[in-house]
Amino acid sequence: MFLRYGLMDYGSVFGHGAMLVLYRVLALQSLPSDAPASPKPILAGLKLAPSQLKVAKYLVVVAALVAFQTLVGALTAHYFVEPRFFGIEVQKYLPFNIARTWHVATAVYWIATAWLAAGLFIAPLVGHEHSGLLRLLALGLLLFVLRSIVRPEAWSDRPVTLSFWLINLGLLFQLIFDLIPVGFMQLAVSYDKGAWYARSFDFLNSPVVRTFIWLRLPGDAIFILGALTLLYVTVRGAFNLRRATVEPGEGNPG
Repeated sequence: MFLRYGLMDYGSVFGHGAMLVLYRVLALQSLPSDAPASPKPILAGLKLAPSQLKVAKYLVVVAALVAFQTLVGALTAHYFVEPRFFGIEVQKYLPFNIARTWHVATAVYWIATAWLAAGLFIAPLVGHEHSGLLRLLALGLLLFVLRSIVRPEAWSDRPVTLSFWLINLGLLFQLIFDLIPVGFMQLAVSYDKGAWYARSFDFLNSPVVRTFIWLRLPGDAIFILGALTLLYVTVRGAFNLRRATVEPGEGNPG
C-alpha cells in the first residue's frame, strides 16, 4: 500500500502525499472498465533466482530496525518528561545520550540495509548475474521487493494498509503537536541565544516544551503500532516465499 497510494516522507507529508495520491487517482481513471480491481504486482510474473529470495532476510532486519528505532525514540521523548518508566529507573540501564544516539544511528542502518536489499534484488534483472550491491522511500523499496517474492495467496493488503495509515497518522500527530510548534520555538531561541541552546537539555526540559512532548506521545504510540505491523508483515512474508524459477547463471530474459 505504500507503493499503491504513495509513500510520504517525513519532511513533505502533504506535498509528496498529495502528489502521489493524485497520480494514483488519475491512473485509475485511465484504466479500461474491464481492468481487475486489484492489479497484479509489477513483478508478479518475474522468474526469481535463489539469491533474490534470500533478500527476505534483509527485509526482516530492516523492519526490525524500524521497530527498534521507534521504541528507542519513544523512550527518548519519555525521558524529557519523566526519568522513570512505571517506577523503573530506566536511565540507569539505558542513559539518555545512548538512547538518543541509537535512535539517530538506527535510521542510517535500516535505510542502508533497505537499499542494499533492493540492490541485491535488482542486480540480477539488470546485470544477468546473481550478485549485486547497490527514507521512507526505503520502506517503499522494502514492500516493493517483498510483494514480488511472497506467494500471492500468502499476501494481504490489509496489514500493509494498516501500517501505512498508522505510520503516517503518527507522523502527522507528531508534526502538529510537537515538531512544528517546538521547531518554531527553537528557531526563535536560536536567533536570541544560539543554535546550541535550541538543542540543549535546559531548553528541551522547559515546561512549555515538556507539555508539547506529552502531547505527542499518542502519536508516538500510533507510529510504534505501525512499525510493529510492518515488522509482522515482513516476517510473515519471509516465511511464505515463492520458489526460485531461475537457476544460478541463467539470468532473467531481456
